[in-house]
Amino acid sequence: MVEAQVIVIGAGPTGLMAACQLARFGIKVIVIDKKSGINLQSRALLVTARSLEVYQQMGLSGQVINGGSPVGHISVFFNNQEKIKLKTNLYQDDVSAFPCFHIFEQSRNEELLLAHFEALGGRVMWDTEMQDLVQGATTVTVCAKQLTRDIELVIIGRYLIGCDGARSCARHLLKLAFSGGTYEKMFYVIDAKINTSMPAETVIAAPGKSDFVAFFPMRGSNIYRILGSINHKLSGGDCYDEQELRKWVCRNSPFPIELGEINWSSVYQLHHRSVKSFRVDKCFLAGDAAHIHSPAGGQGMNAGLQDAYNLSWKLAAVLNGYTGPGILESYNHERLPFARWLIKFTDRLFNLMMSSQPVIAFFRSHILPFIITKLAGGRYREKGFYKSLSQIWLHYRKSALSESYTTQPLTFRAGDRCPYVSYTYQERPIDLYSLLTSANFHLVIISDEQEFPAIPERLKPLLKIVNVPLCQDWHRLGVKKKLYLLIRPDNYIAMLSDIFDPEVLKRYFDKF
Repeated sequence: MVEAQVIVIGAGPTGLMAACQLARFGIKVIVIDKKSGINLQSRALLVTARSLEVYQQMGLSGQVINGGSPVGHISVFFNNQEKIKLKTNLYQDDVSAFPCFHIFEQSRNEELLLAHFEALGGRVMWDTEMQDLVQGATTVTVCAKQLTRDIELVIIGRYLIGCDGARSCARHLLKLAFSGGTYEKMFYVIDAKINTSMPAETVIAAPGKSDFVAFFPMRGSNIYRILGSINHKLSGGDCYDEQELRKWVCRNSPFPIELGEINWSSVYQLHHRSVKSFRVDKCFLAGDAAHIHSPAGGQGMNAGLQDAYNLSWKLAAVLNGYTGPGILESYNHERLPFARWLIKFTDRLFNLMMSSQPVIAFFRSHILPFIITKLAGGRYREKGFYKSLSQIWLHYRKSALSESYTTQPLTFRAGDRCPYVSYTYQERPIDLYSLLTSANFHLVIISDEQEFPAIPERLKPLLKIVNVPLCQDWHRLGVKKKLYLLIRPDNYIAMLSDIFDPEVLKRYFDKF
């Protein structure tokens, strides 16, 4: 028998992020996965600015930036002509320290997170498959099997997180319906070398009348990840050999290319599905186990990372005795609406780019470029584009965890992601996010005078005080005088207040 505080099923990006986050808070975690190791042939590619902020908090953002490839532009071709070109690396100077997108494929995310988890003292039990789970009054019991040794194993924990993908065993055992549908077309992914003069740091997308192809530059000389669709009626089946895939890519490419050595390829179907609840008692679902959608917008892996990031600190707060279990309800309330929005958003974008209906195809190739070009012009609109695709726009204003006691005309509210603010201290540039890296809530005090208020005794291990000056960036955001920000461990604003009241602080944590 093996015991842990939290059992994580699945060692993909979502499961490993959950494990790393829990380990940061001192929680004992067991991760099991039926695979033998990291899957090197994964489809997800893009890391958003919001995910890079999570990696920054973990001390890993430099490895992602240095080990991946930046995306400077997204170019969209119609009828072999570039009609749309969007900059994706703009305006991080006053929104985030990071570009909108960075190419760092799923397998490398997994390698990075696995190494970090092991450095924190954790380990993954590979070749271990969950076969059953039972929820008791205070524990979750998992019956598993170590496949290589054919040994039955019993694992007991306080909570369980199912991160085991679209075919989740955890979801099946929890008897949660996975409602939605499957797209008709087949899709392919190819990792290959291309001899071409494609512009550097640019993602190329080329929707045609009935099919679609996109090229993502990988780190390395002329290495690309190619994603595309295959029309059933044109190809006549679901089985495609490498030569047929080569012809399909070259036929749909908006410019001449020579497809070199193919490292690996896969043909698959896409789905858009979601559960109705991310929680069943002591068991939670995250990532693809809870919601799947088309790859349009590059949101999938990042949504899973954010699920894990949102849930883990709440589980840690309960297990470490700082809050009651009521806080765990906020996971479903905060993440499920976003998952539903994401499925609708990616589904609409996907159908707009993929539909072969004549009216939509005409709109896509003749009217859409004009609309996007007009909408993308100007600093304000491009900043909105950046926020949307980077997931920085997401807020939890309606959450029970968001409280406000300020009369100042702020441009941000409780439940928003903490604003990105930078200032100079002793001739050294500092950004606020670099001060929010410890596994704590942070009480950020915005004032020209440093202050260290008396924190209630039982909350001292949970809170860290951060003093920052009332600089120009804060004035730009509407801060006119001293302001107190209670920042959650996932760097969202829990509370705003013009005064410090220890009783209000105590009530905040006692209400759960």
